[in-house]
Amino acid sequence: MSRNAGPHPLCIGKCQEFQVKRYGLSKRYELGQKLCQMCNQWIHYEGVWCPCCHKRLRTKPKSKRRADFPRI
Repeated sequence: MSRNAGPHPLCIGKCQEFQVKRYGLSKRYELGQKLCQMCNQWIHYEGVWCPCCHKRLRTKPKSKRRADFPRI
């Protein structure tokens, strides 16, 4: 599923309450934002599970390269 596709059928839309925007070139994970891959949304939420579809949120980047080096 691409990030531009619609939400997953399990998504009930509750994640819209926690949706956040990207600010400049900052790293999302360092700002406390988490990715729900099912809902296809970046959210700011304290829990580990998505409040919408109840799937585990991604809290760190897939590639180590993105985690180690600052983005220019």
